[in-house]
Amino acid sequence: MKKLVDSVLNQVLEAQMADHLGADYHERLSDRTGYRNGYRE
Repeated sequence: MKKLVDSVLNQVLEAQMADHLGADYHERLSDRTGYRNGYRE
């Protein structure tokens, strides 16, 4: 049951972050509104 809850929660958080940034993970768009943790120029 814990794995199911973890999986669903991670999917929800990933969708919220993609919505907030305006781009999915590894998606490079000129109109994205921010970046995830990590390197950027």
